[in-house]
Amino acid sequence: MNSPPTRPSLGRRVLGMFLTWLFLGAVIGVIGGLGQGGGIQIVCMMIGGMAVLPIAGVLLGLIGGDAKGSVAGAAGGLLGCWIAVCCGAVPIQPQAMNVIVIFGALVGATGFLFVRFLLWKYGMMFRTICWAIGVTPASGKAWALAGHALIPNRLTAYSVHSAPRRGRSPRHRLLSRRMS
Repeated sequence: MNSPPTRPSLGRRVLGMFLTWLFLGAVIGVIGGLGQGGGIQIVCMMIGGMAVLPIAGVLLGLIGGDAKGSVAGAAGGLLGCWIAVCCGAVPIQPQAMNVIVIFGALVGATGFLFVRFLLWKYGMMFRTICWAIGVTPASGKAWALAGHALIPNRLTAYSVHSAPRRGRSPRHRLLSRRMS
């Protein structure tokens, strides 16, 4: 049986976001440097982008941001700018392109977090309203009303889906011997 994928540790996530945004800082520097001229301007803008953007990457890593989402969002921003330049009559300025790429990377890093938070928040509100009016959302399933009972059931070794066994469990007998 396959186990669900585990989330990387906080240190790995922060390091991954730091390196991702360091790379995005270099990309932003190249885009900005091409708008300024060439050569030394590109190198200076790359150093500036690589000095500033990893700070945002560390903060995003701390809140649980996704490095792959950042890259995908930045690539989507670049693709959108490229399509607008090819199909549009007005060229996009490099500063505007930088803003679009950074915004795309931010949306990519935090988009799934935001959607997951919204689903959790509205799901919690829905379950609370159903509990308050006495309605079980799915017929025959009391998951919305009995969610608080899952932890005690797990701790007492009773299965949620079966009736308790007759007599005392070995854990209960051991605890009762120690208490007396």
